[in-house]
Amino acid sequence: MAKAKSTDPIEELQKRAEEFIRLGQSQAAIDELDRASEDLISYPRLYRLKGIARLFQGHSTEARLIFDQLEGCFGDDPEYLNIYGVILRREHDLPKAAEIYKRGLDIRPDEPALLSNYGNLLIDMNKFDEAHRLLNKAIEIAPDHKDARQNLVRLERCRGQNGVETTSQEKLDSSGDENNANQLDALMLKDEEAASDWLNLAAISQRDKNFSEALMFAGKAIEAQPDMSHAYKLAGEVLFALNRRDEAERMLLYGIILGEDDDNSVSNIACIAAIKGNGKLAYTLYNRVLSNSPEHQSSLKNLEHLKTEVLNNRYKFNSII
Repeated sequence: MAKAKSTDPIEELQKRAEEFIRLGQSQAAIDELDRASEDLISYPRLYRLKGIARLFQGHSTEARLIFDQLEGCFGDDPEYLNIYGVILRREHDLPKAAEIYKRGLDIRPDEPALLSNYGNLLIDMNKFDEAHRLLNKAIEIAPDHKDARQNLVRLERCRGQNGVETTSQEKLDSSGDENNANQLDALMLKDEEAASDWLNLAAISQRDKNFSEALMFAGKAIEAQPDMSHAYKLAGEVLFALNRRDEAERMLLYGIILGEDDDNSVSNIACIAAIKGNGKLAYTLYNRVLSNSPEHQSSLKNLEHLKTEVLNNRYKFNSII
């Protein structure tokens, strides 16, 4: 006898939303989910899908608000914890992201996605040996895991940056010139724990739209750990919100050089390029973001605006040099 199809309208709605997300149609998924209830938190599985859809669209702040509210519902679900960790990292809350990934690995210690994402976070926190162990474990379990291999390449690059400093320090120490070594401490000393605390305060202030305070805290984080890419990116986002474009561009570029070319940073740099009249560069950068995240909302919107301005002869191209 054929198994009867589910007639539960919520279950059917969930399946349709999941299919839209799978097909890369996050807005259609959100529209479908919003039909269920104005208070979607009453349906945790549907609300989680909306958070995932908003994350795919580049709206990590809204995604975090949703996942924060759902923590009591899915706190022992490794898949939920993995996505939550990704969101928290994008929101520059590194300590909370680390806590979430650890919880996930306590439940499922051999999950390659959790191992890879936590390893990548540990690179941000300059915990290179632990990151190396986790990323290699992910690759041993899943040899073709693309993200883990990319993160391992990033780890070796960041270790190289750190290794130059270590070698220089060792040379100074072996020379016996203690005075020179002490003077150069200003270049070499880092306080990762303090930097993480300052960054967390900066992220809270940014979410509260207290931009001057966020900028001050981001500066403190950079002073404590000059290679903290997330602090430069957050400073760039805040400066962008304050229309201080040249400074924003510089901070975002520093963040990318020290860390990764994440979608939001590249999209913001593209927006600044478009405003400056560097339309061809902006076009290239927007398409780079969209090749990685086809539903990145700000890139889609701004690219369409750029095309419209060019087609209507309203866009003024300027030399980039």
